[in-house]
Amino acid sequence: MVSRPQYTHLDDDDVYTPDHIEVLLDFARETNSEFVYGKARVEKTPGEWIQVGGPEYPHGHYPYGPNEIPHSAVMFRSYIRLFSPRPDAWKFSTADHFRWIRVKRAGVRVGFLDRVVTEVPLRPGENSITAARFEKDKD
Repeated sequence: MVSRPQYTHLDDDDVYTPDHIEVLLDFARETNSEFVYGKARVEKTPGEWIQVGGPEYPHGHYPYGPNEIPHSAVMFRSYIRLFSPRPDAWKFSTADHFRWIRVKRAGVRVGFLDRVVTEVPLRPGENSITAARFEKDKD
């Protein structure tokens, strides 16, 4: 099999599982997927964790819920970077969501790995993960 460069992203406040890269890369190879994603464990409030990410690929409004594709839980072939967000996408909490929709609509082979590959703890000083996090990031 020909090896192709893969791309993954780690936000500054997210944590990869120790086998994050290995399991996503193996899964991409096994399924011949160009874009793969898994689940994230998200700390909703101190000590309360939820799982985000699911097999139902998003296709409409941005949900912060079970079928969101967590940004740090994806791996894709390097040419998928052509689906880059707008230069001002950082202003919108939905930027990745619509990027992933464009990827799927273009016919990219997508695979979902039903496994936690990333953790998203609360940031220091946060009591809950809400839309307020994204509002703070816009400043």
